[in-house]
Amino acid sequence: MDNQKLEAAAAAAERDPETQVAIENARFTAGLYFGKDLAVLDVRGGKVRCSLAKGETKTDFQVKAPASAWEEFCAGPTIEANTLFGMALQGHLSKTGKMKSEFEYAGDRTKLWANFHAMSTILEHIRDGRSA
Repeated sequence: MDNQKLEAAAAAAERDPETQVAIENARFTAGLYFGKDLAVLDVRGGKVRCSLAKGETKTDFQVKAPASAWEEFCAGPTIEANTLFGMALQGHLSKTGKMKSEFEYAGDRTKLWANFHAMSTILEHIRDGRSA
């Protein structure tokens, strides 16, 4: 993930009417771990900022996954990588329980779930073709 793509996705999110509704009252700072790279997604007052961090940064909650899992998400939607919510719960929802999600949520889970729709809508802009 690079800063240019993250900044383009944030700008596209601010222009998108659906995302504007989702972020209107959202207020959070999320740490997005693309493998070892940390991007900080900050949403306040209907504004979206997203860029790579230069070290550890305090965030309300974190979404962590290997770079390969994010690549799969960004290349989607596919049957396996339809939504961030679905990808995180794959293991819990599989009949055998053997399917393990590579996505992990940490931090203030109440704030995460309260802002999950807004965050997910913004992350859709990171998918190929959405940030153009």
